[in-house]
Amino acid sequence: MNLKEKFIGTWELEDFYMYTQKGERFYPFGAQAKGIIMYDSNDYMSVIITRDNRSIESVQTDLLGELSEEDQQFLKNNAFFYAGTFNLKEKQKIVIHNVQLTSLPNAKTPQFIRYYEFKEDKLILSTPAVNVGSTTKKPIFLVWKRFL
Repeated sequence: MNLKEKFIGTWELEDFYMYTQKGERFYPFGAQAKGIIMYDSNDYMSVIITRDNRSIESVQTDLLGELSEEDQQFLKNNAFFYAGTFNLKEKQKIVIHNVQLTSLPNAKTPQFIRYYEFKEDKLILSTPAVNVGSTTKKPIFLVWKRFL
């Protein structure tokens, strides 16, 4: 199996965390965040991550797709997604997500770089270091378990 084939499929979010300046785990979307990331053989990918504090059934939409103010706030503060293409840099152990569509209006780059590691049936992605406090930079870790 080549490297690209290892990515292909649907993965379910198992863990999403970073470390604080004190070395404690911090869960940006809560300890029970939910998410799915998909990679296909045509080099497309998509990801959605949401908090696990509200069931999908409670988000009401009408036939026109209009959302209540409360649901708009929920989606704005409690979920994010992006989709596009991906390419791999095997020597650096990097997957690059070339973003074509995103819920992050302030995203400053059309590419998200993720370091990858495979462990058994898990795909571990980590971001380049991000600011934690005023002086410390730490990566964010996303642990995905193969779903399909």
